Amino acid sequence: MFVGRVDPSSSVGLTMGMGFAVNPDFSFSLGYEHNHVFPQETELGTTLQHTTSLEVGAMTLGMAYRLSPTMSLNANFEFGVTAARAGRGARCSACRLLSKGRPPRSTAPRRR
Repeated sequence: MFVGRVDPSSSVGLTMGMGFAVNPDFSFSLGYEHNHVFPQETELGTTLQHTTSLEVGAMTLGMAYRLSPTMSLNANFEFGVTAARAGRGARCSACRLLSKGRPPRSTAPRRR
């Protein structure tokens, strides 16, 4: 099958959410992500294929727990809420090293 010209579609999205720290070690977040995907046009062989637009929405839930001053455990979950995004997804990062914040060095000359 010969694939000719492909005009990929564009999308417009909106994401909103909130985060809440329960205590200095544990926090969670809730959010909603929605995208409108515009139609696409593709040339396959001698025919021109047109798609319809899609509405893609997902609810998100995230959690973070600090294991030590330099390590944390993060988990993120995503649940599809539209027909185009039906399903679930999960991502977990264990023991991610956090940088120790040091104040930047001053560039001002020292007083004597």
